[in-house]
Amino acid sequence: MPDPKTLKLLLVEDDLEDEQLVCEALLEIEENRQWSNWRTSNIVSVDRLSDALDCLRGDSFDAVLLNLSLPDSPALLDSFLDVSDCAGCAPILVLA
Repeated sequence: MPDPKTLKLLLVEDDLEDEQLVCEALLEIEENRQWSNWRTSNIVSVDRLSDALDCLRGDSFDAVLLNLSLPDSPALLDSFLDVSDCAGCAPILVLA
């Protein structure tokens, strides 16, 4: 059974600098215990929409952090709708 204090996130970002920025921000929140009721986060990072959809079909996540401008994204709205269809109840936070 997964630890309820571990936040499982799917990070869908093709820019390594942006990915690093998000990971550093989450780490800072965890270290300072700001706005968090979780102890740690488990981040699964992918850089393509197709990989994100595969992850969502095979596993569940507490939230999805989604860049809509991915190399294999057909259109911004279509990318969001595709992820939304597979994400179940997980909230989707669009990275802009």
